[in-house]
Amino acid sequence: MRRLTVTIAAILACNLAYADTLTIDQAMNARRALDAVQAAGAHVNAKPDVRAWLLDQVTTARSALETAPRGDVKQRLLDVAIRARVAGMLLDAPALVPAAAIVDSLAHGL
Repeated sequence: MRRLTVTIAAILACNLAYADTLTIDQAMNARRALDAVQAAGAHVNAKPDVRAWLLDQVTTARSALETAPRGDVKQRLLDVAIRARVAGMLLDAPALVPAAAIVDSLAHGL
């Protein structure tokens, strides 16, 4: 019984470790990376629906930075990185590719 209690406590502690929010530095780095994606996407005039699709994802990720659990933020940043790469190909906007790479590496570092 004691072993079961210790096991459950360890599992809960691990879950809490991943459920915390980002630190201020992590949130600021993520915000800068999202700003770079937004700036690169905003300068493209072709295909406004694709641009709006990308910028909507950036807005969603930015709103989650301070309040959502770390796992949710990581997933939203990965979604932005994927969409930025796709939008870079669809919009012929090479500036989106390095911005997406920065967001991707930041998300993997969380």
